[in-house]
Amino acid sequence: MKKLYVAIDVGCHECGVGSEVIGTYLTKEEAKIVAEQRATLTKCWRDGGQSLPQVFEIEVPEEEV
Repeated sequence: MKKLYVAIDVGCHECGVGSEVIGTYLTKEEAKIVAEQRATLTKCWRDGGQSLPQVFEIEVPEEEV
């Protein structure tokens, strides 16, 4: 299995703020940097409510040759 790291700006259900995918990265470090940059840029507030950039690790099956 191959690992990918997805940075998502998780929205607030109570505030009505939707989640947004920031991007998909090959390393956790790269994804964390981008998520931290988003948090700094938005101050964890967008579209009239709170949001929280997070990194999620996913496993992707490698294709058989």
